[in-house]
Formats: sequence, C-alpha cells, structure tokens
Amino acid sequence: MVYDLGDTMHVRTSGYSGKAGFKTDLFLFLFSKGKLIRSFEVSPGSVTEILIEQDMGLAPSASLLLYAVSNENELVADEMKIMVSGLIKNQMTMEYSVKRQMVGRDVTLSVTSDPNSFIFLVAIDKGSQLLKAPNDITFQQVKEGIMEFDTREERDGSDPYPGPIMFRRKRFAIENFYQGTSANEILETVGIVYMTDAHVAETNDAIMYDMVVQEAAGRPIIGNKVNDGLAEKMPTESESSNNVRKNFPESWIWLNEVTGSDGKYENMFTLPDTITAWTTRGFAISPTNGLGIAKNVQVEGFKQFFVVVSLPALAVREDKIEVKLVVFNYFMAQKNVRVTLKQSKDYMIFRDSSNTTQSLNSDFTDTVQVPAGLSKGINVFIKPTTIGNIMIRVEATSGTQVTDVTDIVEKFISVDPEGKTKYGGVQQLFEAQSTLQTLLVNPEFPSDFVPDSRKITVSVTGDIFGQSLQNLDSMIRAPYGCGEQNMISLVPNIYAMSYMEAVKNVKPEIKQKAEKNMQQGYQRELNYKHPNGGFSAFGESDDSFSTWLTAFVMKAFAQASKFIFIDDKVLLEAKDAIMSQSNRDGSFNEPGNVIHKDMMTGTSGGPMLTAYVYIAFKETQNTEVAIPNTFDASLTLKYLENFYKNTPGLTAFQRAVLAYCFALGNSQEQLSNVLVDLNGVSTISDDGDLRCWCDLRKKEVGNQKMYSTYDVKPSAIETAAYVLLTHVVKGDMTSGRPIAKWLISQINGKGGYLSTQDTVMGLQALSSYAEKLSSGQKAATVTFKSLGQQDVTFTIDNDNAILLQSKSMLNVDDIASNGITIEVQGAGNIVAAVNWEYNINVAGNFPDLHVQATSYTIDYYNILIEACVWYDGFGDNGMGMMYVDLPTGYHGTNMEALQKDRRVQRVEFSGKTLSFYFNQLSKSKTCLDVKAMWDYIVLDTKPSFVTGQFYYQPEKQSMTSYSLSTDKRTGTASGISVSYFLFMILIAGSSFAYF
Repeated sequence: MVYDLGDTMHVRTSGYSGKAGFKTDLFLFLFSKGKLIRSFEVSPGSVTEILIEQDMGLAPSASLLLYAVSNENELVADEMKIMVSGLIKNQMTMEYSVKRQMVGRDVTLSVTSDPNSFIFLVAIDKGSQLLKAPNDITFQQVKEGIMEFDTREERDGSDPYPGPIMFRRKRFAIENFYQGTSANEILETVGIVYMTDAHVAETNDAIMYDMVVQEAAGRPIIGNKVNDGLAEKMPTESESSNNVRKNFPESWIWLNEVTGSDGKYENMFTLPDTITAWTTRGFAISPTNGLGIAKNVQVEGFKQFFVVVSLPALAVREDKIEVKLVVFNYFMAQKNVRVTLKQSKDYMIFRDSSNTTQSLNSDFTDTVQVPAGLSKGINVFIKPTTIGNIMIRVEATSGTQVTDVTDIVEKFISVDPEGKTKYGGVQQLFEAQSTLQTLLVNPEFPSDFVPDSRKITVSVTGDIFGQSLQNLDSMIRAPYGCGEQNMISLVPNIYAMSYMEAVKNVKPEIKQKAEKNMQQGYQRELNYKHPNGGFSAFGESDDSFSTWLTAFVMKAFAQASKFIFIDDKVLLEAKDAIMSQSNRDGSFNEPGNVIHKDMMTGTSGGPMLTAYVYIAFKETQNTEVAIPNTFDASLTLKYLENFYKNTPGLTAFQRAVLAYCFALGNSQEQLSNVLVDLNGVSTISDDGDLRCWCDLRKKEVGNQKMYSTYDVKPSAIETAAYVLLTHVVKGDMTSGRPIAKWLISQINGKGGYLSTQDTVMGLQALSSYAEKLSSGQKAATVTFKSLGQQDVTFTIDNDNAILLQSKSMLNVDDIASNGITIEVQGAGNIVAAVNWEYNINVAGNFPDLHVQATSYTIDYYNILIEACVWYDGFGDNGMGMMYVDLPTGYHGTNMEALQKDRRVQRVEFSGKTLSFYFNQLSKSKTCLDVKAMWDYIVLDTKPSFVTGQFYYQPEKQSMTSYSLSTDKRTGTASGISVSYFLFMILIAGSSFAYF
C-alpha cells in the first residue's frame, strides 16, 4: 500500500489468541531506515486501534512488525511493508518562457521552490551528453541512498497465499491471511537481531491473525495534465540576419541563487550560438523542507538557415586538417548557397586531400544546392602555419542582395608546436632596499629547440607565498589521478588559507577558490577509502590500505576541518586503521603498497614510515579536531631516537624527517645532534645566502654570481622542507632563511615543484616560515630590462603584495641572446621570477628506463598503437607512468578494456594524452594496445610521443616517437566508429543537429 505524506494509517488488532493462546502481549513495532520509530503493546483478547500519521520519518518505506509468544512457548510474527510517497517535500519546478528560440536571443527561466531555498542550476549542450551521461541528482538516487539505511530485506517472489481483500468506504482490510513464511524469516526480513528462549519456527508455519485494517484519510486524486493541443509556433528570423556566431560553450548556465520569500526566482539568459537543445537541471535546498529536485527542462537554440563548422579542437602546426562544412536549410524552398572559408595568415587552404594540390592564395568558395528541410556538406583542408589559438571564419549566404540569408561562424583551434614542451626558470627572493639591486638572468634554450616554440614570462609578488596562492588548482605539471596525488588538490589550499589568516590578509577570491578546491579534493579522496577506514592509492582495487597514505590523509583532513566540513567518523576510522598496524615497540607496519618509496626502508614497515606516522599524529593533535587519542607518542619517539643513535649511514632525507620528529617531540639532545649532521652534508653558497642538500653550482654572469641547482630531485625539496620546518618549530628563523631562499628558487612557474609530496612539503615549510616573518611596509618597484625589449615595470604595495603580477615577453630572440636584467628597489620581501618554455623533437633518455612505440592500421577509420615500457635497473623506484599521445584528430576507443588490464592501476585521458599508472615498472616489457579512431581526416600528421617516467622521480624519464603507419598487425579486429555514424545520422536526419 502507498500512502502520501500526511495520510493516517489505521491499524486495528483484536488480540485473538487462538487455540493455544498467548502468554505475552502482542507487540507492534514500526521501523524505517534502520531505526525504531514507534512501538505499541496490545493485550490478548482486547480490540485496539492505532493511528499512525505518515511523515518524513517513514518515507520512502517502513515496516510494521507484529509478534507475540504463545502458551506453547513459540514466537509467532508477521510483518507488512508500507510505502510512503512524498519523500521530497520541497517541490521545485523550472520553466522557460519559450521552448524554441533563435540563437543569440534572450529567454527567461522561471524557478519555483520553497521560500528562501538555495537553488542550483546548470544547462548543458545536449550534444555533449552523447559521449557521456551527465552526473545528475535524481529522485531515484535519493531514494536508493536513503534505502541503504533500511535493514529490511526484500523477499523473493510474492506471498503464496494472499488473503481476501475487502474494500470499504475509506478503508480496506486483509482478513486472516496466510503469510506462508516462518517467524525466523520474518524477523530476518525486517532486519531484527533477536535473543529468546522461545521456539522460533524456521519452516513455513501457518499463522492466522484477526485482521490489520489500514485507512488513508484525505488522499487526493491527481489527474493528467490536459494538453491544449496547440503547437508552439516556430520563431522567425530576419532574412538579412548576419550576426557572427562564435559562442559555442558546452555548458551555458551554471549558477546558484536563492529564491525570494515567495519561493520564486526568475532570470533572463542569452542563448549561445550553438544550434542545439540545452538540457537544464536543477535542485534546491530549503531550510525547512530540505532537498528539492526539479524535472529537467529544455530550450532549443535554432536558426532556419545555418552552417556547421566541424574541426578538431587541438592540432599540431603543419598538420593538414579536414574541415567539415554542412549547410542546413529549414526554409520551405530550396536554397542555392555560397559557402566561403576565409583566407588567413595563420593557415593555408587546400581544396582536397591530394598531396599534389596547391594551396589557395584566396578564400575558398563553393556553391551547393540545399533542398528544403535538408542539408548538404562540403569538405576542405587547412594546414596551420602559426601556433596558438587561430580563428577559422566561414560564411554561408543564399539569395540576392535584397533577400540574402547569411550565417557567419567563427571557431577557434588551438595549434601546438611540434615536439614536447620543456620548462625552466629562475625565482629569486629580494629583500628590497633603498639602493638598487640587480640580477641578470640568461634563459637556457638548447640549440635544437623547435622554431617559434620559445616563450618567456616575467612575474613578481610581494609575498613569499604569493606565486603559489595564484595557482592553487594547477601547481604541478603532472596528472593526479590516484589517492595520494589527488591530495595536491586539497593540501596546498589548507596552507594557503592558514597563511592568509595568519598574516590577516584573506583575499575573498582566493578564499573562495581554496574552499572549493578543498571540498572537491575531500570528496574525491573518499573514493580511495577502504571499508576499515584506511586509504590506498587506488582504493578498494588495491589489496590493502596503506598506513603511510592513511596518515597523510588523516592529518590533511584534520587541518582542513578548520575551513570545510570533514566528517569526524572519517577521521576516527582513519586513526583506528593506522593504530591497527602499531607494534609494541612504537613502530608501525605497512600492509599496503607505498608509492613514495623514500618513506620506506626496505621492510614491511620501518623507521621512516613510523616517523611519518609520528608527524601525522603530532600535527593532527595541533588542530581543533577532537578524536580519541590512543597514540603513544612517547613510545614512538623513543623508538625513533634509538633508530637514529644506532643506525649509521642515514641519508640526508632520513635525517631531515627525524629532525622534524625530534623538534615536534622536544627531544633536544637528538635534535641538536641530527642538525649538526645535516649541516655537515649540506651545500651552501659562498655568501651563505642559499643552503640545500643538492648539487649547487656557481656561475659567473658578467660581474655577478649566480647559483644553479643541477638535477634537483623531489627528495632534495622534501629534505630542505623538513629542515626548514624544524627551524620554524625551534623558532630559529635565521638558520631557516637560506633554506627558504633555496626552496623559493626551485618553485616552478605554477607555484609548485615536481610532484605531489615535494610540492606539499615545500609549501607547508614556506607557509610556516612566512607566517613567522614580520609583514612590515611593502613599497617597491621591480623592472625587467633587455636589449630590444620595452621595459616591464611592476609596483608593489601592501594592497597588492599577496597577488602575482605577470607579463609575457615579446622579442624572445633578443632576450635569449642578451639575457634579461631584474632591477629591484624599495622595501619589503619581493619574489621576482623569469620562466621560460620551449619544445624539442628529441628528448634525452634515462638509462635503464625504456619505451617503445609502433603504430598499425586496423582499417580506414581505426589505428592501433602498441606502447611498451620497462625498467631493467636496480631497486624499486615507486609508481611508474606511461604517457601515450594520440595523433591529431584521433580519440581512444578501448579505454574500458585498458582500465580492466590487471597490469594497469588506472587510466586517464586528457586532451590527446592517455596516462597509464603502474604500481611499479618491471624488468619485462609491459606492452599495451591503444586503439584509436579518427574523428577528422588529418594528413601529414607530425610524430606523436610515448613517454615513460617515475612519478616521484620525474627526472628519470625516457621518450620515443611514432608516426602513423599503413602496416597491419595480424589478428587485429576492425571496427567502425559508432560516434562517426552518429555524427552522420545527426547531419542527415535530425530536425536540428547537436554541435
């Protein structure tokens, strides 16, 4: 039976005891979502009527359980399921002012919900849903989510002997029906765990009851909406309309608002230029009635005459690319259409794909006849000659000058230079003074760089942490698709927020971005959680959780809880998972796979893992999170002290981690000793301005000295970060200064370092150090000068100090030849940077790390790339990566099969690159077959690259290239693209096309 919210259910029992009689009362329990809602007790022989009002606590379903014990000491029971509609009380609706409108014109969206509801709206191009279903919030999802809390188990089949149903005016009764199920099965169905000395039948006993009467009061009958039978009139357009269409977003509306006191929200939006249907989704949150979900609505952007321009979003310079031009005519008569692709300095135009065809020196023009209600297509080829975003302009015109109908489309294609991109840069911390300080920087480019690929950018910030604050969502140039790497989207934002609060300079736009990044990072990280509360790199697909990663997540979540909501249960379960791996001597075991191998010491646990766990617990205890403390810090600290005293030959990294442990644990004697050791193995510049645990070399540039770090490794960044944190805890800012300056000098152009852990630790150390510095007055000017280049000057004051100011430099050839001079004058700590990038066609390979790539033709549409990677060196280098770049115009077609390959932990696709994650790279070849299909014909494609790399040691990288081949590999199955035929069907037969 289904009830509406507010209905009243009448339950009547007569307490008939039967031949055997009952020695107990009859007990009636009402359960919903795993909770006991109400309970009733009925005396045998009495007649009792119970009224149960249907409220939100019972939605979407509830169970009534009736039981008693007979005089023969047998427990008898029955149960009934009750369905309650109206799970969602906040009734939300959406409606557009029209169902179809001309592109570029306004439409009004009206939303109703509970008063003062937060509403969230998104409108997406329906065409984009052909590739992947949207991530909707639906009523069914809500219902299924709530039902997960229900302890009731559905029985298979229907009742074998249903009782007679007798209808009355406002009630019906199920009279003495035979349920045909045992008391044990009934109790299990409801989800009851019971203990009794009564006999509980486990066979199908016939239990007869008097009656259960149910009544629904005031239930409305809702009829179907009457169709007015009027077809909406097609919007008309001006015959001479020639507005340029160039706005083609995939998502149109994306906002959150609040309804008024009347529960209404209304806004006017301008339709984009895409000829498509915009599917609009929405949900609401009401302070009183909670969640509301609206039914999806659509509005169609339309034109009676238009041209669709289809081409790849990405290309490589000198690729010969097919451009598909399709003209649609929805007028009542045939149209003679002149189609023109405008000439440009950014590309050459070819009429066809023949290698002998000469490029045009003018616009490409063709004329087609397009019947009423149909479409006609034209193909033309372009070859980009410049890099960057280039514009393609197409015009379609029909009629005389008096009765012209015209559609003009401008689309952009991003053109990259050939080869692979490499990066370099110099970052320098200046303590600005009244006297002028200068530094000459010579950007370093190899002799074989790809022409026109060089770029130089200068930037300045008046804050040590400023560059990182501006790039919180893109700090490293590496994928982050596993549980540890995902933390890069969360942790730097924690330090950013802590730092801004500490210096009392919270920028609203940075705060909003940081909170959003933290919320998204937190939600994504839960995907890698195991049932016991631990975390691992690839979640439940891993055999076990990782103690190391769980410690990392626990401390990060605890620190983030100051700024966003973090479930205390998640923290508690993570703590319990870590403690399950503790030993009596204070050490910890590692049951899982640690992808950051520097944290391990060749055992299943080890002192360095224990040190990391110790740091995680100490930093968690310094937050406001209140979780039971079962961690014996003194026992673990003693274990680490003994390890340090009794283990010769420790690396600088190991000593640095131990130093931070001793600082946090106030172990002064061991701290003093380990710092002496660390200073003894460090490298310091002649002027004492820089200190690192790396290869620091001096260069003479004119009469100036510059220091460059060669072959810097992530472990060197982490080592410096741990030592700097140690000095910050000690309050020794003087000793920390040269380390901080070196860490600043190693920051990349995006504000991070090479990988996840070095970025996280480097930023934690710098933010902690910067918080302790006196802010003081900031008033400085920074000028970048180079021969043949106009000076670039930035002004820094207290208002803009925390912001990053940057500019791309022109005349790169002059700067590469003459260098660029940084001039700083004024007051305050200033970070000035010169960053550069370039492409090369051949990269150096790391010994013992090998990659191999071969391409094959499957059929006219499909290719296969066999990509192999292997490592025949010594030791385990942790997580390995293989990146496979696809040729222009192709997309991967066997992603699902590759993801199921047991040798691969994860597969990601971004742009035109497939990223494969491996727990480790083996000595034997790991070869993967990547299948790809063309979306656009591309001729003369440039070589594509396959790269092998260790994620945490990115300097260990090898690369090879491959070109498209006509060779076929035996046994390769062919397949025609579904999306290709879908494209053709949409072009040929739709009332409008999704592009």
